[in-house]
Amino acid sequence: GVLLQVECVMVNVWGVTGACYSSDIFDYYIGVSYDGTAGIYLPPNPDNGKLVIVKDESGHAGDPYKYIVIRGATASDTIDRESSATININNATLQFVYRDGWRII
Repeated sequence: GVLLQVECVMVNVWGVTGACYSSDIFDYYIGVSYDGTAGIYLPPNPDNGKLVIVKDESGHAGDPYKYIVIRGATASDTIDRESSATININNATLQFVYRDGWRII
């Protein structure tokens, strides 16, 4: 016979309902439901391999002045060598991985 071991993986999820959120190293999924432009800061000092997902849960990121701007924790923490990434499509998601800098994957 074959022995199959199944384990449940739990991740830290966070809902954002305000204009600004600074994530920490434990955050994995950040769902944004804010009626305006939201600013999300990725975790400071991550290890290579750290993953973070940011999702427009409001379904309005494509509406004028309701987009989501994602930045690194400091000005030197770039995203694909840019100062920020923007979600401006309704219900969209961006996934980031850290490898000597943040990358959109």
